[in-house]
Amino acid sequence: MQIKSLDLSPDGKCFAASGSRKLVLHDLASGQELWNYDKLDNSDNVTAVRFAADGASLFAAGDELRCVEVRTGRRLWSVRNQKNNRTFLVQALAISPRGDTLLYYDQEALKRLDIASQTVTPLQLGRQLGQVKFISFSPDGRLALIGGDFVLLLIDVMAANVAFEFRVKHDSLLSAGAIAPDGNLAAVAGTYSASVFVYDLGGLKAEGAA
Repeated sequence: MQIKSLDLSPDGKCFAASGSRKLVLHDLASGQELWNYDKLDNSDNVTAVRFAADGASLFAAGDELRCVEVRTGRRLWSVRNQKNNRTFLVQALAISPRGDTLLYYDQEALKRLDIASQTVTPLQLGRQLGQVKFISFSPDGRLALIGGDFVLLLIDVMAANVAFEFRVKHDSLLSAGAIAPDGNLAAVAGTYSASVFVYDLGGLKAEGAA
């Protein structure tokens, strides 16, 4: 299996891996496979997997967003990313620190999903995002760092607007990024530059991002 995404359970006892139309759960200590969800959807790419905050369920994304029970591998519910008979593949997925909100990008739009109600809200940012490679929440869950090909944005999640747009060089393809636990710094990695860029978010939030 070509692994597209990997996530560790909140209690550190198991990990989930996704890719090549599969979702697999392993015991971390022994490496034993606990269950294997083969042919997760109709896509060849299961692009992202994230555990819920309580560790009882996890979310797997491809051409649909699926909630799966960790203990059994049973599907609990799903949201299809489809419009006018066109299917949109989820490129990036993140869960808020409180565990009540999913933020994902599915080639059509950046979307916010309320986990309790399974309500999806597209965020109208007023611009195209292109290829999105990562989404990272701030510690308080109010902001999210969105990055990918030639784009790096700080988003106000609930207000659904761009709080700050970073200047990205024309040859900057970003592959990964995260916000520090204190919310003051963000680290972003380039695809081809073999470099990691660090941004100070403290001043940005003081100027209106928060």
